[in-house]
Amino acid sequence: MCVRYTLSEPKKAIESVAAHFGANLNTDAYDKPRYNVGLAQKAPIIVGKHNGVVLETMSWGFSNKLNASSLLANARFETITQLPTFKDAVVHRRCVIPANGFFEFQDLGKRKQPYLFTLKDEKPLAIAGVWKSTDDLTAFQFCLVTTRPNSLVATIHDRMPVILGPKGIMAWLNGEELERSTLDDIALSFPADAMVCRRVSSYVNNVRNEGPECIKEDVALPELF
Repeated sequence: MCVRYTLSEPKKAIESVAAHFGANLNTDAYDKPRYNVGLAQKAPIIVGKHNGVVLETMSWGFSNKLNASSLLANARFETITQLPTFKDAVVHRRCVIPANGFFEFQDLGKRKQPYLFTLKDEKPLAIAGVWKSTDDLTAFQFCLVTTRPNSLVATIHDRMPVILGPKGIMAWLNGEELERSTLDDIALSFPADAMVCRRVSSYVNNVRNEGPECIKEDVALPELF
C-alpha cells in the first residue's frame, strides 16, 4: 500500500501532465513544495473535463468522513472494476496525481526504513488515481491506483503506484470507458530500469513532518541499491 508521496516541485509536476493536453493550468495555489503528502491531506489533482484537463484540490483517501483512521488510500488495479467503492469511479472519475516520487517503508521489526522511488531522469511522476465527492458534496477525495511492483520496488514492498507514461496519461484522462485490454496495458509495472531508489531519513516516517529533510539521503548504513 502506498501511503506517502513527495511533491517537491509542484509546478513542474503539474505542468508535465498538462503539457500532454496543451493546457495552461494555474499553479499559483501550489507554489509551496510538499515533501511528505499523506492521508487526509489536500493535494493538487488533475482531472479530465470537456476534452481538456482541470486542476482541483482534493483530500487523499475515500471515506464519507475525513477521518484518517478509516480512509482508503489505494485502489488495487486487479479489483478496481469489481468493487462497489471503485467500479463507477474507474469509468467516470479517473484522475492523475502529480508527484516527484513516492515512499515505501521496509518493515525491519522494531522500525520501518523509508525509501524514496523516483524516475532516473528526475522527471515528475504521473500517478493514476480515481476520485469522488463526499455524500454531502462538500469535499472531493482521491485514491491512488496500485499494481504489482517492478523488480526494484519489489525489494521493499509488494505493491507500487500505477505510473503513467505519455500514452497512459492521454488514455486515463480521455473521459471514456476503457477496454479491459487498455486497462491492463496501463497497469503494467513501470520499468525498473527507468527508476532509482534511495534510502532516506526516518524523519519522513512521521506524517506531520515536512521540509527537504524528508527526502534527505540516509547514509548511516551501506546502500542497498
